[in-house]
Amino acid sequence: GSEASSSPKVFEVSDFSKIIDPAVQSDFWFEDGSVVLISGNVKFKVHRGILARHSIIFQDLLSLPPPSDERTMDGCPVVELHDSHDDIWYLLRAMYDGL
Repeated sequence: GSEASSSPKVFEVSDFSKIIDPAVQSDFWFEDGSVVLISGNVKFKVHRGILARHSIIFQDLLSLPPPSDERTMDGCPVVELHDSHDDIWYLLRAMYDGL
């Protein structure tokens, strides 16, 4: 009876991070960061300029106009990556720490 009358919950984009909130990778979560990278269940808040300076791929990716339904987190655009979070961590470590 009552199951038929209940409507499914519709989530807004802003609710998405509350539903699936990946663990923060604290080594690369900068309060003044300008883009959030998500790999698996790990997120990194880093600087667009650093990514663009060290990677032509990020430079091209970040120069594209944002989609009209762009997802944001902590006030920054979100880029979902299909690489492992370990690979992203090592990449960022090389970019930021020069290893």
